Amino acid sequence: MGSDMELCFNAPVKYILMFAISAGVAFALSWMFGYKNAPRTANGAPETATAFTEPKEAQGELNILSPMQGKAVSLADTDDDTFAAEILGKGAAIEPSEGKVYAPFDATVETLMGHAVGLTGENGVEMLIHIGIDTVQLNGKHYTPHCTEGQHVKAGDLLMEFDMAAIQAEGFKTITPVIVTNADDYADVLTHIGKQTKAGETLLMPPSGWMNDPNGLCWYQGEYHVFYPYSPLDAHRGQIFWGHWSSPDMLSWTQHPVFLCPTDAWDKNGVYSGSGLAEKDGLYLYYTGNVKHPGNYDYIYEGRGHNVGLAVTRDGITADSNRCILENKDYPQNLSCHVRDPKVWKQDGAYYMVLGARTRQDVGEILVFTSEDRLHWKHLNTIQTPQLFGFMWECPDLFCVDGQWIVMTSPQGIAHEKYRYQNVYSCGYFPLYGDFRSEYTLGDYQELDAGFDFYAPQTFEAPDGRRILLGWMGMPDADYTNPTADWSGWQHGMSVPRALHWNGERLTAQPIQELQQLRTDSKRQTMQGTAAINTGAMAELRIRNTGEHLHIAIGNSAVIEWSQGLLSLTLSEQAGYGRTKRYIQTQKLDTLHLLMDTSSLELFVNGGEQTMTTRFYPQGEEQKNRTITLHGEGEVRSDTLQPMTFHWAQA
Repeated sequence: MGSDMELCFNAPVKYILMFAISAGVAFALSWMFGYKNAPRTANGAPETATAFTEPKEAQGELNILSPMQGKAVSLADTDDDTFAAEILGKGAAIEPSEGKVYAPFDATVETLMGHAVGLTGENGVEMLIHIGIDTVQLNGKHYTPHCTEGQHVKAGDLLMEFDMAAIQAEGFKTITPVIVTNADDYADVLTHIGKQTKAGETLLMPPSGWMNDPNGLCWYQGEYHVFYPYSPLDAHRGQIFWGHWSSPDMLSWTQHPVFLCPTDAWDKNGVYSGSGLAEKDGLYLYYTGNVKHPGNYDYIYEGRGHNVGLAVTRDGITADSNRCILENKDYPQNLSCHVRDPKVWKQDGAYYMVLGARTRQDVGEILVFTSEDRLHWKHLNTIQTPQLFGFMWECPDLFCVDGQWIVMTSPQGIAHEKYRYQNVYSCGYFPLYGDFRSEYTLGDYQELDAGFDFYAPQTFEAPDGRRILLGWMGMPDADYTNPTADWSGWQHGMSVPRALHWNGERLTAQPIQELQQLRTDSKRQTMQGTAAINTGAMAELRIRNTGEHLHIAIGNSAVIEWSQGLLSLTLSEQAGYGRTKRYIQTQKLDTLHLLMDTSSLELFVNGGEQTMTTRFYPQGEEQKNRTITLHGEGEVRSDTLQPMTFHWAQA
């Protein structure tokens, strides 16, 4: 997507403790260390991140949570010779931000001292959590245990509380070494910077750094593939690579090594957005190769190369070849340097590509190309509106769903209105009538999402024929921020996959049916005035509304209200980080479907006729437990959501 936009992202990345073990079957090791107010699991333990391990004799998957919330540092920072020299074992230390210790994995409490806990995990990992330096002298003073020796505990169980201020007042440091005491059973125990630290796991999020819009969506060799522009080392949006996820079911995801790097003459300043074409002989990935020529250029009308690159992979993991197939000279002469975001598909025995474009007269449009061999392309047609509608149409998509052709794009430069086009940039679609290859007309433009954080979506056809959409849960050039950049060193994510349909008047978008497998602890409640529901951070609400008004408060963080034909979403100052209020105009409200994650809300109105997507960041207790208060009439069903699973692919 756009290279002329100034995107602001900021964050350091954090440590992750990772075992590098000699042989055996890999299992996931998850550990996240964050700053204060970092997102939590539903039971209060800090959220997880994923790395990979290989035990000598172990099978299955183990998720290890951070035992406490705080900032991770080296054992050398403890200023204790025993810990710094790793005499007791290898690991890391945490500078705690609150006085609570949680079980990092399913384990037996082997040792419980006033200031320390010793655990043996079900997989044999032995761990010591030593709360403070030289705190044995306190003889248990200021510590409150919540477990006993011999007790079996589950990951996330509260093990101990301690009074940080009182301990420090007596002259002791609360920095906490976390040690693997049987490290000799493993090839090594390493501390790493920049591994996965992500809030809430019903979303695809970057392991570290910064991510952009969904690219290369496809079904290939029995798996779904999601690629995305990715700056792994810089949450400020540094050099752009292509990250890669895959999944057999869109519930269990594998993070693969970076797929594309900006190493060639035609993409040396970034490998930008594109798409995937799954063929029998390989997966063809078309992308934007960004080149900024040195000199005094504006990089809009002069000085930039926006090339189309093609990487081909047979195994879907590693590129076997890469080449440049289109350059600026291959586009119509009236265009600026901004031509990008190829979307490619096969139809009627031929191949087609659409590219987003900006003319030298600042008119947004879509170029249609065709090819017989996937390598050589010629310009066939141009799709545009009779009147000016934005200066740039980026991230185009063109597809047929339920017999209706749809032109999807993210137009920039549309005048803002109170109830429409509320964001810096819009994203939406036109129904197309006629033939995109020759004569056509476009219907009225409809926005795809009215929330704060939804942009540059892309679709693909699933093996069962469904048209599936993913959107980027972000917004370029917005004046609001994401504190995860400071908490955990990552920024942005994807929406949940959505199934699209045409109802005769407009597109509808609903969460894919696979997500229903994440539901647990279902409850049904009748609304007759006021109702209250207590949930964790990850939950789903399905509301059937029969009244003339509806008011929903998610703790002190968000309010959703419908009355007199207007639905509004309001975020508090503490949770919104600059996000305030967004609207949807709808004369009726029959159903409202909410998906809530640790740091996101996705609303589906009237069967997905309209949607609202936003990031939000509840504070304090609401990071893990939320009370949802409803005022209205009807019925509500609530479900706790289990997280998707994530792991790293083995090299």
